[in-house]
Amino acid sequence: MNSKKLVLLVFLTLTLFFTSSAQAQSFQKPEQYFGFKLGSDFKLAGWPEIVSYFQMLGDVSDKIHVETLGKTTMDHDFILAVISSPENIQNLEEIKSQSKRIADPRGLSEEAARRIAKEGKIVVFITCSMHATEVGAAQASPELAMRRAASSESPR
Repeated sequence: MNSKKLVLLVFLTLTLFFTSSAQAQSFQKPEQYFGFKLGSDFKLAGWPEIVSYFQMLGDVSDKIHVETLGKTTMDHDFILAVISSPENIQNLEEIKSQSKRIADPRGLSEEAARRIAKEGKIVVFITCSMHATEVGAAQASPELAMRRAASSESPR
């Protein structure tokens, strides 16, 4: 390998390293954001702070889309966080449309159903604390979201 190719290879390697390091650093870990490790004894993050964390992740990551669906009975934001590849986030409306069509196939031809099944995306729905007295899942949700957003693995 000649010296020009070697220099180019080292430059590209360092560029990729620093780019991925900078991206990983842009995700503030939950422990830093909340000031304590979620799940610690006698400490709970409040729902408004958890929502704020998700909104921050949505602002810094192209893998997370956060939307407010409405208000809770205690007048807090009720949010939906979609975590996927940047391509899927950009095509979210089409993915929703396909999911709705296959979920209620009335009027859907067999050919169209097969196409959606082949080309469509698998959607996993995770609820965190559907009941107000269940706090564990809500406390774990910022960590789960941050890990998926910072992951180099790209969901399809």
